[in-house]
Amino acid sequence: MDASEIFAWLMLLVVSVLVLSIAQYLMLYVRRRWARSVRLPNPTGYLVQISVEQGIPLQLACHTTEPAIVHIERCGADGYIRLESHKVAPTRQSSRYDHWKGLDWTLTISIPTTNLEHGFYRLVLQWESDPVKCWSSWAVVRATKPQPIVVLASTNTWNAYNSFGGLSNYLDRATPWPLRGLLVILKLLNIQFRLGDRHWLPIVPLPTQRPNIALHEEYLATGRDVDRHLAMAESALISFLEREKVAYDIITDHDFARAAGTADAKLLLLNTHAEYWSYEMLARLNEVQSQGVASIAVLSGNNAYRRVQFLDSAITVVDQLVSDVSIAPQFGSFYDALGYHTNAGYRVVAPDHWVFHGLGAAYFGRDSTEHKGASGNETDKLSPCANNFRTIAIGENSEGPAYMVCSDKPDGRFFLNVSSVAFTWRLNDDPGTQSVVRNIVSRALAAADNRP
Repeated sequence: MDASEIFAWLMLLVVSVLVLSIAQYLMLYVRRRWARSVRLPNPTGYLVQISVEQGIPLQLACHTTEPAIVHIERCGADGYIRLESHKVAPTRQSSRYDHWKGLDWTLTISIPTTNLEHGFYRLVLQWESDPVKCWSSWAVVRATKPQPIVVLASTNTWNAYNSFGGLSNYLDRATPWPLRGLLVILKLLNIQFRLGDRHWLPIVPLPTQRPNIALHEEYLATGRDVDRHLAMAESALISFLEREKVAYDIITDHDFARAAGTADAKLLLLNTHAEYWSYEMLARLNEVQSQGVASIAVLSGNNAYRRVQFLDSAITVVDQLVSDVSIAPQFGSFYDALGYHTNAGYRVVAPDHWVFHGLGAAYFGRDSTEHKGASGNETDKLSPCANNFRTIAIGENSEGPAYMVCSDKPDGRFFLNVSSVAFTWRLNDDPGTQSVVRNIVSRALAAADNRP
């Protein structure tokens, strides 16, 4: 190789480094600083905080060009029950949307929670002149005193599916071309670059200060084949606990990461679609187990499949595919795409296990005329990385069934994982699924009461 060839290769290297540096700078600039005007649904709104403790007001920022009413509905034994309503004057908010921080709207109404029971709430913003014009938001009101059962709502997943402003973890209409194409390739290959202590490329900013389109559309959708895996599916577990008249509290992913609401819990229930987890959340799960107090039941699928970071007013997805080596030892199973959006019932393979006491059948959670099977939507499978878990039931899916696994502790505690996103939705009508969860609750409470 002569001098001219060496020089050419050096120039190519310099140009490549320069182009990559410019591209990284542009991505960082676009992701961190770019703001634009977006179309606002009318009416629409978002909660400044989706989780508050009893006594702290729910603060709602609304955009509506007509006089409206905010209805406050609590999830109860038979669904959502309307408790109170508040009038909202016409309020026009700014359409300027920051792709990192979200919206910066003026607070429209502050709703006292002093007289509200802790639980799961839906807030419906509705035009007085045309009730069809409405917008739904969900809120968590936490108990002021420790409760024996704590439900962990998968609120990171809610945010990841929210495409308001043109960006979710599944849709990007915000980033300018050609950066968008580059980001798609990097995301598919699960390639990340870290710049300094807090910047990642390509980062996916998911602001918390914005209306949630995914939740609203899930509520409006009707029919047996609707893909319910967000707040509406989570409400099935809450309604079941209300019907069973057991004391419970409900917290968000952010609450869990900050150690809120789990003190003295006897049972931690992960609900429906616990896909987006941070390092802090995984550490907290270890902490809850090591304390030797609470049993854990994962009534969810696609568990901890992606890793996020909590920031001031957003979360960012920093790993699109977490290795089963880091997840399966804790959860007993791990997600893959086999069986995606298929549904079936479960076949019991360990009928002697306590979770099937009184079931009286070799199968449960099968398709009904109104609901699809409990093993489905997205399912987790066995992993050689998991130890001390026993397979107790397997989905009947033709491919990619859910593997229900359990690790029983000598002191009566347990870690049980149903490995299916569709599981809790069947609590609405399937006696077998209801029996399984009833046994989970009674076992956890009895085990905690029997310990010295």
